[in-house]
Amino acid sequence: MTFEELTRFCELIASHKYPKTPTLENEDSNAFKLFKGLSQGSYKSREEAIEGIFGEKGTLKKYRELKHELKEKLINTTVLMNPKHPSQSVYGMEYIENNKLWSSVLILIQMKDQDFAMKFGEFAYKKISKGIATDLKFLLSYKLVTNYGFIKHNTKKFKYYQKEFEVAQQELNAEILARKYLAIISYHISTATPKDKVISTCDSFIEELNIIKKNISTTIFNRIYYLLNFQYYTYTNQKIQLEIFCLENSKSAKNIKNRLNFNAHLLKLYAVEKDFKKGIKQIEILKSNPKPISISVSFSRAYLYFLHYAYCGKKKEYIDHFNYLKEFENKKIFSAQRDCLKIIDAYMHFVTFHDNEQYKLSKFKINKFLNNVPEISKHKNYGNISIIVIHILILLLQNKRRKILDRMEALEQYSYRYLKTGPTLRSNCFIKMLKSMTRADFNRKRT
Repeated sequence: MTFEELTRFCELIASHKYPKTPTLENEDSNAFKLFKGLSQGSYKSREEAIEGIFGEKGTLKKYRELKHELKEKLINTTVLMNPKHPSQSVYGMEYIENNKLWSSVLILIQMKDQDFAMKFGEFAYKKISKGIATDLKFLLSYKLVTNYGFIKHNTKKFKYYQKEFEVAQQELNAEILARKYLAIISYHISTATPKDKVISTCDSFIEELNIIKKNISTTIFNRIYYLLNFQYYTYTNQKIQLEIFCLENSKSAKNIKNRLNFNAHLLKLYAVEKDFKKGIKQIEILKSNPKPISISVSFSRAYLYFLHYAYCGKKKEYIDHFNYLKEFENKKIFSAQRDCLKIIDAYMHFVTFHDNEQYKLSKFKINKFLNNVPEISKHKNYGNISIIVIHILILLLQNKRRKILDRMEALEQYSYRYLKTGPTLRSNCFIKMLKSMTRADFNRKRT
């Protein structure tokens, strides 16, 4: 582990409420001093850390030993941390908790009490088999089969867990295959792969998964299967088929979270189509769910409501929902969502420029905005384009034409490099509209 990686590890642990365990409890230990120094930015290099902790007696060998000790303590602390972060999905939290159970079984086996380890293993299996962690179910059922088949010779339990193992193996293989197919299609869609090849490949994948779906219905497999179909219908622009697919699954999906996800997909579709009445119906369904999965999901849904009203031209409603979205600024949402909120803020400043006081929107500073959206700006083929476009629009409001011309030159190069293929056609068309504005010397009629 490099110095930079260790520093980042310490920063992450320090930024969360870590448990007070012997791992990081002894504040007089050199390991804790190194942890504190790295997490607070006191040490900028390995040499500074050696001098700060050991003084003149410090050597590279001592530092390496201490670094290894701290790394082990950080790993142990991570395992004991509470994963229930407000932005963590229920699926993620469940998987982490199940992984702890699986790890506990392995540790108990090493403690040479096979009988208790297997009793605990059976308890762990009951909990894991009810969840989404098919891989852990597969691993634990194998351990139980091995124990009752070759060590304890318990015929009844051996047959039971052998059957469970075979089912888990089939489920895991189905999930792995579905993940593989989704990764391939996602890659093809985002690159310059010919459209005919993407469609034929996707057709064959979906056909194969349709057969598997008759016998496999795990949560993960269904989610990937739904996502693959959704990508296919979206990519081929089959809007009617997409609507039918989402409507059917919003009613038939076994998991309520999956059903609500289809309602959210329908809302996106109706927003783009500007079908206000159908969109309102989906909003009512989503709002009737009393317990959103997490704060980040609450943000995502509020963002969808805002988009629907904005696309349908309902100004008062989308202003109200924008003000509601602003309440998430001080909540623990993902960094990409925080960047998304900043971009919405910028576009709202442009849209409501002439009646800013009426809607009480916060003052907007373009330079601060440009320096404060690191996550979205990394996504060159979709996210960053929104930042460049809003910059040009704000410059247009400020009548800074020379700067607009400079940005347009950069935008032309950007569109050539990143927006040539895939789902970026609309962005390309909008950029051409902006180019026509500069060619017409900013004359509205000529543009």
